[in-house]
Amino acid sequence: MRVQVPFIMIGLILGLFGRAISAEHPQEHPTSQNGGAAKEHPKEHPNKAAKDKTFQNDYEKFVKEYLASEAQKTGGVYTIHDDVENKDWKLELVKVHKNKICMLQEGKTCFACADLKEIGGNNKLDLDFYAKKSEDGKMTMERVLIHKVNDKPRFTYDKNNTIVPVK
Repeated sequence: MRVQVPFIMIGLILGLFGRAISAEHPQEHPTSQNGGAAKEHPKEHPNKAAKDKTFQNDYEKFVKEYLASEAQKTGGVYTIHDDVENKDWKLELVKVHKNKICMLQEGKTCFACADLKEIGGNNKLDLDFYAKKSEDGKMTMERVLIHKVNDKPRFTYDKNNTIVPVK
């Protein structure tokens, strides 16, 4: 199941739950559960990725299988709707950043980012993948967000892993 929610709505929803949004020191991607505070000049990806190689391999495989499964639903090409540009992107996977995979929310949410490229075009997108992990270890994709188009970020994360729009 592909879930697409405009990042503005996500920010509003998170704001309603009392999560303070602080863009003072935003990060490019979420920090792992034990990642600590954001640094003055944050790196592009989380400060501390999951160190369990088995989990990294499993989550990378899960993201790839998710993309393949979703592609089968749309004629063999992974398609994601872009609410900002009001268009559908037809994409193919370039790379899952396995070394940047991290766990959030006490090990219940899996995060990964991946590079995809437009089929028949020159555009490249960075997508953020969030999956829930149940107690039995089963993962379910919760949401996929378009983080960047052609290296231009649409949002970032604060030290609490809250989505912050880019100004």
